[in-house]
Amino acid sequence: MKNILKFLNGTSTKSRLIKDGMSSLIVNGGNKVFVLITGVLLVRILGKSEYGIYSYVLSMMYILVFPIEFGIVNLIVRETARGITQQDHSTVKGIWYWSFRISIFLSFGALLIAGIGSIWAKGFFSQVEMSTFYWVLALLPFQVLIYIGSASLRGLSKVIIGQIADMIIIPGLFAALFLVTYIWTPNEMNAASAMALRTAATFIAFLFTIICLIKKTPNEVRNAHPIDPSKAWFLSALTLGMGSGFNILKTHLSTLFLGLFVDSGQIGTFQVAVSAAAFAGVALQAVNAILAPMFASLIAQKEMEKFQKLATTSSRIVSAFNLVVALTFIFFGKPLLTFAFGPELVDAYPSLIILLVGQLVNSFTGSVAYILNMAGYEKDVMKVIGISTGINLILVLIITPFWGIIGAAIASTVSFIFSQFFMHRLVYKKLGIVSNAFGRLFH
Repeated sequence: MKNILKFLNGTSTKSRLIKDGMSSLIVNGGNKVFVLITGVLLVRILGKSEYGIYSYVLSMMYILVFPIEFGIVNLIVRETARGITQQDHSTVKGIWYWSFRISIFLSFGALLIAGIGSIWAKGFFSQVEMSTFYWVLALLPFQVLIYIGSASLRGLSKVIIGQIADMIIIPGLFAALFLVTYIWTPNEMNAASAMALRTAATFIAFLFTIICLIKKTPNEVRNAHPIDPSKAWFLSALTLGMGSGFNILKTHLSTLFLGLFVDSGQIGTFQVAVSAAAFAGVALQAVNAILAPMFASLIAQKEMEKFQKLATTSSRIVSAFNLVVALTFIFFGKPLLTFAFGPELVDAYPSLIILLVGQLVNSFTGSVAYILNMAGYEKDVMKVIGISTGINLILVLIITPFWGIIGAAIASTVSFIFSQFFMHRLVYKKLGIVSNAFGRLFH
């Protein structure tokens, strides 16, 4: 026991990975539990149709975040980790100041465009749908600033604290507020009121993030003189933004285009499948949050042997976890869906199984996008994800009119597998790193 505690309290890469990985897994696992609880409450209380409206409008928010996030999140993590490693505190403070200013500017620009568009769209959507959308607009700037603050904390290696606001506070507080409001005024609940409660939870999470960032900022960064914005930052943010933006677009594209071919009830069913499949990716999401600054630091120090060991070890841990979750859903998915969401949502099972295939491939290939982004190959990531987004779009338009939500699941999985395998090859070609769980058996 003494040896175990000594190991976990050590500063080696392996001990940090295991210790922070366990903590991050708890945070990400808690996030998925809260998201599941929230989904159950929304479906049970609002009904499948209102839940479909809520999910559809929330997907719009993530699309709006695409030009706002602008690749800044990954850029902050990378430059902050590098700056701390190289004791370049002026760069750290400079990237923080620049990212905050440009995010505020882009947020208000997106709000202005969306607000004007909503005036034109009033005749096409119901009052509940429009009210839900207006609450999303109110939520959007706080969500963006949470991303900025979280990325800054993660770059400082405060990974767990950096995840709490978005992963725990927003879904947990939202579930609590939703349940209390329903008990107090059960007849007033709809998609719009649910989104209003999510906006309140997001604002509180924003305050938490800002307070944590102020407290955890090193004195060296606090006292440093920020360097002026670099043209290279803008170009990197643009490239990273295209890559992450395409990824956001691809993730929510199926949900958005489903609205052209199926009713809101089917959208709700598909969203249940997406939420359940996300459990299989919880380990990779948890590990990626830790690995991003570690990758950036190891690259800055040119420690490629440690880099290889870290990539292989993390991929194997994630794959084992993912496989257990996938097998659980394959054998017990129908009774689990019936128990959690009710018998009418068991229709999500076929789509869930298809989406799980993509999650398995995701874990087996490793943290390929993070590796390439932290190594400075964000242009390659942008190209691959852009092509896979195009594949997703084409497949959704061709398959979904005939197969509905199953077609949307197939489109998402096929495009996802394409991007993961292609980026896996790029990692080996550019860095000589084999990122998959099998080591050099496949490369």
